[in-house]
Amino acid sequence: MDVYADVKTAAGADITSGTVKVSLDAASANAQGQASLTSIDAPSSTNNGTALTVSASALTLVKYSAYGNQTMVIPSVGAKVASFVIQAGAYEGVTIDTINVDYATSGVMQNMKLMMGSTQLGDTKVTLTSTDATDNVFSVNLPLAANESKVIDVYADVKSGIVAHTIDTNVGAIGSSAVTGTTVYHNSTDGVADVDMQTITLSAGRIYATADGSKPDADIIVAGTTVAVNAVKFTAVNQGYTVTKMRIESAGSATTSDSIGEVILSYKDKAGNTVTKTGYLNSSSLVDFTGLNAYVPKDGTAVVTVKVTIPTVPSGADSGDLMRVDFNKDAGFSALGELSNTAITHSTTEANGNYLTEVEGNVLVVRKTRPTITYLTDNMTTVLGNGQKYIASFKVTADPAGAIAFSELNFSYSTTTGVDITNSTIYLYRSTDTSTALNSAASLTKTGTNKLGVVLTSEEEIAANSSKSYLLQGTFTGVETSDSFTLNLIASTIAADYTGTGVDVGTTTTYTYLAGWENGGILWSDESVTGRTSASADYADCAYVKSLPTNSWTMSN
Repeated sequence: MDVYADVKTAAGADITSGTVKVSLDAASANAQGQASLTSIDAPSSTNNGTALTVSASALTLVKYSAYGNQTMVIPSVGAKVASFVIQAGAYEGVTIDTINVDYATSGVMQNMKLMMGSTQLGDTKVTLTSTDATDNVFSVNLPLAANESKVIDVYADVKSGIVAHTIDTNVGAIGSSAVTGTTVYHNSTDGVADVDMQTITLSAGRIYATADGSKPDADIIVAGTTVAVNAVKFTAVNQGYTVTKMRIESAGSATTSDSIGEVILSYKDKAGNTVTKTGYLNSSSLVDFTGLNAYVPKDGTAVVTVKVTIPTVPSGADSGDLMRVDFNKDAGFSALGELSNTAITHSTTEANGNYLTEVEGNVLVVRKTRPTITYLTDNMTTVLGNGQKYIASFKVTADPAGAIAFSELNFSYSTTTGVDITNSTIYLYRSTDTSTALNSAASLTKTGTNKLGVVLTSEEEIAANSSKSYLLQGTFTGVETSDSFTLNLIASTIAADYTGTGVDVGTTTTYTYLAGWENGGILWSDESVTGRTSASADYADCAYVKSLPTNSWTMSN
């Protein structure tokens, strides 16, 4: 048997708390068997129904914990200034009809709207109230089943030129119970906005430009290739930015520009797609890129890689050209703020978000080809003693782009007291022919203490994409127990001068000239001059030979 009733007192007042229970009292001879016609008591004793707890319709509203305090820019378009969770009680559904938001005034924000996912609740309030304590009232229709909850976000445009430093909104809600239609408040009294939301700190957006760790080191670049020459890292603070304009320029001498073909920017857009843009240097050795869409996420970084194509030497590139390709922060730059819809340009002040720095590329030298030098252990010993020994073993490899030649090697060595190498016994051999020396004793003297200068009798040529191995031999004297000897190739001792003034060893020059100035590890030619001699302008020092080993051959007793 089911019993239905209104949950009210005898006087007709609603019962809003406590418990209710229906009992079926004992009876006497109130029932008769259909077959026996015997009278019975139904029931013979009192039967109590289940006690039911009475609860009024409930509505709770709390700040959404998954959306914390934020920092946003002035101005911001469509900024999420609050997020909260609203939930119906466990026993009865509620239909929300009013949501109130205060401490959101017309002097700070406009165009406020409530969003549940992609669904807008109610209308957009273009103009907000003029005082903090006055609620902005949103009429909505949001039914919630018993115990159901929804996340609601509050969006608004933050105005430009405001003096506010933070936004601290409050939210409240009113609805009606699904069964009785009773008015329900989130705070049980009036539904005014009194639940604190997230603190939004207002600040100017900022964008930084610095060198990225992927920026190429100073190096030799081979003509006829496409190479990376710079890498600019952008960092966005408080909002995302889209870099739309950049100026890239060649910082070398005017004659360097003929060794640069295309200038290529490579970056990712907002969707994560790799984008490339191509331009060409103008008569001022620069290119202004426009229409870019390089996306820098809020409080994140993005890298724009700068590449150039190098023509072949027959097509116009000059062996020995020194180039440096820079990002110019002082002209031709613009980045559009994702929230503010305001651009930061090269002329924007630091106070308004411009934290750009000039990003200079490293000096790169163009060559027709390049050598690689590798230390070997073939025929070497680690035991030092008097007499004839191989003191160095190495391999020289020519790049696939072309053959190389070399005419001089310079070594530095250190020994313990008393150990010496006799000059007239030091010879360089090909590993395949240790009977024919490639140098004469007269060529061994070089300026400087503990230096071995090996000047070849004639050039050694190595074909493209091939190698030759060499052995350096000398005779030791004065070796005793615990003595040692260490030998290594010398790095370049003359700094490159990309501006073209002073001693510019990076540019094309002659072996005769370099031999007078330089005692670096290898003096070599990329054979870019036909029918060359020691005076031909195609020789280079060891600067930027990145494969020049820095380790040593060591022997000890």
